[in-house]
This record gives sequence, C-alpha cells and structure tokens, in this order.
Amino acid sequence: MNNRLALFFMGLFSLLFISACQTPAMTSEQSDATYPSKSVEILAKECLAKGGKYTKEGRLQAYRCVQQFSDAGKSCSNSSECQGKCTNSDTAIEAGTANVKGTCAANDSPFGCSQTIEGGVAKGFLCVD
Repeated sequence: MNNRLALFFMGLFSLLFISACQTPAMTSEQSDATYPSKSVEILAKECLAKGGKYTKEGRLQAYRCVQQFSDAGKSCSNSSECQGKCTNSDTAIEAGTANVKGTCAANDSPFGCSQTIEGGVAKGFLCVD
C-alpha cells in the first residue's frame, strides 16, 4: 500500500514538474511586436533612399544595407578623421606598432579583413566572414 501511494505521488509530482517547464503560446500580437517584418523590397527601397546598396554579405549571405563613404581612401591615423573607420587592409602590421597611417574605409560593411588604426597605433588584424 505504501509503495502504491509513493508511486502515485511521484507520478503526480513528475507531471507537475514537467508542466511547469512549458512556456505559454505566443499570441499573434506578441509575435508581430517582437519580430516586425518588412519585405525585402521595402528594405531595399529604404536602403537606396539613404544612398546605400542593399546586398547579400557574409558567410550566411544575409541582406544588409551597405553605406558608401565619400572620404574612402583618404589618409588617416584615427577613425575620428573618417566617416567610418581608419583601416589598414593591405598586409597585417604588428598590433601596437605606432606612427601608422591608414586609409578611411570605403563602406560600413563589417565583412572582410582589415586592421583598425586608432591614434596612429595599429590594432589587431581581423577577418570577418
């Protein structure tokens, strides 16, 4: 009798425990607010209106709006001198090297390989897929 009662309560507690782990279903109002969806066409038009290029980038080939910078290629020693970042994208310079000149980035794409120059000092060389 005690074994049956113990098994009954173990089963009851197990069911209660499992049911407590479930999350409530998301309503359509919640999902729309959390994940607003715009069509690719609308996003592309918005990007073009801002002067960008709507293109696939990165390993996942996800669409993103890439903004071109008018000061691309200008000599710099700090990102504050550029619309984007001051980079060295040729060959890697040892991080910490001082008195380094870079060029202003052509766009705001985070993909590819580059090395940021801040205060005339080379930072680490980074490649992003």
